[in-house]
Amino acid sequence: PLEECDTNQNGFALFDLEEKTDEILNGEDDVVITYHETFAQADEGLFPITGLYENIIPYLQTIYVRAENEITGCHTVVELELIVSDAPVVPLTIEDLVACSEDQDEFAEFDLLAHAIANDVYGSQSEDEFTLTFHIAEDDAQLGENAIADPESYTNVTNPQQIWYRLENDQSRCGNVGSFWIRVELPPAIADPIEPLELCDDEVADGITVFDLTVKNDEIALGEAGMDVQYYENEIDAIEGNEENRIDPDTEYTNLVNLQEIYVRVYDADTGCSSLGTLLLRVLPNPDINTPDPIALCDENDPGNGSEIFDLTEHEDYIINNEVDVIVTYHTSLADAEAGEGAIADPMNYEMEEAPEQTIYVRVEYTSTGCYSIVELLLIVNPLPNIGDEEIGDYIICEINHGDTGIFNLIEKRQEILDLFAPDQTD
Repeated sequence: PLEECDTNQNGFALFDLEEKTDEILNGEDDVVITYHETFAQADEGLFPITGLYENIIPYLQTIYVRAENEITGCHTVVELELIVSDAPVVPLTIEDLVACSEDQDEFAEFDLLAHAIANDVYGSQSEDEFTLTFHIAEDDAQLGENAIADPESYTNVTNPQQIWYRLENDQSRCGNVGSFWIRVELPPAIADPIEPLELCDDEVADGITVFDLTVKNDEIALGEAGMDVQYYENEIDAIEGNEENRIDPDTEYTNLVNLQEIYVRVYDADTGCSSLGTLLLRVLPNPDINTPDPIALCDENDPGNGSEIFDLTEHEDYIINNEVDVIVTYHTSLADAEAGEGAIADPMNYEMEEAPEQTIYVRVEYTSTGCYSIVELLLIVNPLPNIGDEEIGDYIICEINHGDTGIFNLIEKRQEILDLFAPDQTD
């Protein structure tokens, strides 16, 4: 039989009938071979088939061959079976196989077989009945020649490179071919090393605070748009890109220990490649300061207005608690103190704005790190005693020994003096 493979599985194919001529001649001389669709045509020598022939009966058709001696005119008719076998079904397209370069070059190792299987090249066709081979050239794939010896560990020779594959029926030897591209992509460039992420401690001085890791995204990805910057506590999870164990949310991450190293994966969705790095989380201490006692003054300057001029630095040494390398500023609001803005220009001569009590916020900041602590300093103006209009009577004692000195018991005037003040001021 003359066999052809049908790549579209409809039972029809083109046959080159002349391929059988030498076999039919069997060494005879002076014999002419012609091909016919029916026995009658062959017997009469009518309507010989010329050129390529496409069968009109699907899968199996008999053609009649006339062998005629040119000298005697005698002829013989033999049958030739045309058999069409379905070629294996292969996908119309296969996605590119991408490998990420580990050496910053354009060459990498590919597993062609795993990629083909993952893209369902076999489909419902059994691996026990069909053979899959891979080829560098299309002609080799069509002929089933020069297959890649180790497709599970193939290193590309160009980048990108087209790989051809052939799926062949082990029984009929019919094969079908397809192709896909392999290419090597470079991993995304990232900062190396990644600068530590530092935050000042919160109100609890334990080295634990909440970090917004995403503030490092641009720095880590070198400002490249479209990069997915991922954070992990575990290195293996970072290497595998384990979404389940990814730090989420990465805008509110509480460190586990101070000086904690977390793992960073920068993933490029366009190439499927990623780069790995580490990020150190560092919690910086705030100044350890004391809360001072209030500063109290008597209302001596323009008595009755409840306002005085204070030296806010009076308790400064006590407040800073022997801390060094600090800047002390005084503020009239907590918001200004937290922002480090609106500091009182002359804290040694501050005229209070709220009488008779006002809270001042003292900010003590490390000059090296900018970490700060804030305490309240209460200013109090105490009113002067309110003396009545009557005068205190003279204290007279009699002269003894004809001298001009005597012993006075001033306590005897105490009640008289106290009687000059309002009843609620006698304390």
